[in-house]
Amino acid sequence: MNLKALKGGFACILGLLVVTTIWEGLYSSQLTEFKRWVPLVKQANEGFNHCDRSMTMMRKQEVPEIIPEDVVFCKGCKEIIDKISTEFAKPWKKRKNKLISELRKKGRGAKLAILTQDNTPLTSKIVDREENGIKVSPLLFSTFPKEPPFTNQRFDSCSVVGNGGILNNSFCGKQIDSAQFVFRCNLPPLKNGFEMHVGNRTNFVTANPSIFIHKFDSLQENLGRFIEHVECYGNSWVLLPAVHHISQVKVCLRAINILNDTGSPLRPIFLNPVYVNNLQGIWGTHHLKERRLSTGFILVNLALELCNSVDLYGFWPFRIHPHTFNPLSNHYYDERKANKKYHAMPTEFKHLLTLHKNGVLRIHLGDCQPQQSKPVC
Repeated sequence: MNLKALKGGFACILGLLVVTTIWEGLYSSQLTEFKRWVPLVKQANEGFNHCDRSMTMMRKQEVPEIIPEDVVFCKGCKEIIDKISTEFAKPWKKRKNKLISELRKKGRGAKLAILTQDNTPLTSKIVDREENGIKVSPLLFSTFPKEPPFTNQRFDSCSVVGNGGILNNSFCGKQIDSAQFVFRCNLPPLKNGFEMHVGNRTNFVTANPSIFIHKFDSLQENLGRFIEHVECYGNSWVLLPAVHHISQVKVCLRAINILNDTGSPLRPIFLNPVYVNNLQGIWGTHHLKERRLSTGFILVNLALELCNSVDLYGFWPFRIHPHTFNPLSNHYYDERKANKKYHAMPTEFKHLLTLHKNGVLRIHLGDCQPQQSKPVC
């Protein structure tokens, strides 16, 4: 073994040891003490530069002097990032897993994920896990498709795109768009330069009532801005996950009326609380217990039922990049904070990481190859 290779190997090992030590320190130290770790992190980055090609995504970057406080004191983050440093150095291989069979048997997303006239009769009551619910009125019933839209469909490949700030400058757009079916969350922006990082194809997108209320003024005025925003989704399915509060249903019905009146090709559908309850039951047996599953996590489960292969992008719930150590925004398009009242994002991500490790799905972190996607909206 030549001296250069020996030095490189030693530097790599030193880098890994330093990173482990750093994360131990981060969670036992006060925020004001963090700066003393910065030189060590830089030294660790130097060590990573000597690692083999499987670690090349951990590029040398300047470590920020200021780290967000919620990063340092994020409960459970250290363990997950430790796992990531181990798992993403290994080659990923798709494997069969009994979870897929469990989802199809007990989750039944292909049949139950969407409210239909077949599975939700007129005048029946829609109730969620917290016993909130409304009665199905003739107007609401008229918006339901007659039958489930995905009962007899299987897709060879699917991209499920979260909105994490890790997508910024990732150049993953073309890779995301190469899938047969693309899921997206909460009407994300796809233009103004974002397309090269997040892609521009969409087949299925969610729309939480909160975005209608806060971003589009409850759809009471300036409707042109809303119509212009959703044009880029083409004839996608638009999933409305809100049928347990009448105020939310009203704004969703208003959105449906606007889309119909303007001749939009978008196809709005409502998420079925029965399906969500099924998922919470399944994941409860896997020790994931939280007040409400996030929309992104629900989409991942639906994709696992409908798709032969599932790739995740933009799923990273922490405020620091796992490879460059640079601070990240919560979303790739804004600085809005996560709703910690309902969602346990790091906990969900820990389970997604296990699925990645077991070859059930593939999580993409860091940068894809620089590519240029053609803007369409």
